[in-house]
Amino acid sequence: MERIERKEMSRRQRMTIRLLEEAYLELLDEGGEVTVAALCDRADVNRTTFYRYFDDMEGFAEEIRSALFSKFFSLLDGIDVNTPSFSAELSRKKIGDALEITEKNERLCRVLLLDGSSDLAVRSLEEHLTLLRDTARAGCGEEEADLCYAAVCGAIARLWVRWIDGRFSVPRERMVLLIEGILLRFYDLVGSGILKKAE
Repeated sequence: MERIERKEMSRRQRMTIRLLEEAYLELLDEGGEVTVAALCDRADVNRTTFYRYFDDMEGFAEEIRSALFSKFFSLLDGIDVNTPSFSAELSRKKIGDALEITEKNERLCRVLLLDGSSDLAVRSLEEHLTLLRDTARAGCGEEEADLCYAAVCGAIARLWVRWIDGRFSVPRERMVLLIEGILLRFYDLVGSGILKKAE
């Protein structure tokens, strides 16, 4: 059976997914292993319905994490200091909005992200910060660009996860400046000519 894409789901189907997600969080909060049977029982959803949307429990959990990261990091796409339309104020607003979403979803973040999800955060950032990668590739060799890009995405993702782990003890405004600083250093490095593309 072909799975239904989320964007094509009806309101009722989206509500079913929401019930599964809420049940999953409750079960995780209680500790122990979460099975499809326990999840469906808690959500009062038929197992056949679960498998209509997801292949297995691992795929379900991965999709929830990916959707959460996508919500955060899609806001960061488009921050490019090399364009005439760049505005530090707009850049900080985008980063601040992403951090605010993180704070508003604290429970979800703590349950889903603090069990070794740093790698997933890095992958999600790499999917969304495409302007960074493209800028780097324009300014230096592809291998150097990809290394720099991976380093930046890794730094931001791990900073994000540590911030959640620390229960947002660093004020959001300071986090905005830290993330902005990482992005600006990246552009400085690429623009400095140190990694200039070989002719």
